[in-house]
Amino acid sequence: MFLNLLWEGSSGGGGVSAPTAAFHANTVSGVYPAYISFINDSTGAPTSYEWYVNGNLVSVDANPSLTFLAAGVFTVRLVAANSGGSDDEIKTDYITITAPPTGTGYAIQSRARAMQGMRSTRRGVGKRVLTVMRRVLTVTPKKDGDET
Repeated sequence: MFLNLLWEGSSGGGGVSAPTAAFHANTVSGVYPAYISFINDSTGAPTSYEWYVNGNLVSVDANPSLTFLAAGVFTVRLVAANSGGSDDEIKTDYITITAPPTGTGYAIQSRARAMQGMRSTRRGVGKRVLTVMRRVLTVTPKKDGDET
């Protein structure tokens, strides 16, 4: 019952007002794998955050970045809370991710673009993989009649 009251934005007391949850994304559509950053615009000094995509908790960061790996339409919810209570903002069907067009070249380019934003705990791993992907992109397809 206590959680339901907080999620409905009730005041927790102590003279602190509940925050007002608000957010936007750097983009609302893309081709998977799509790297999307969510920007927290909440007011009222929230101290904790919960981000949900299609009902699943995906982050507790203030400004998370997520990689969408499948096509679909996604609803995003932010719950912002402090000692005074909580508030949420729900954006239904907010993110639209599509599959890449068929064709190997485009799929490889999409993966290479996704890897540019990749972070690794081992320095240089992402750079090596991206270098390999760039080499793959420079290979021209074999034409009919070419020898093997």
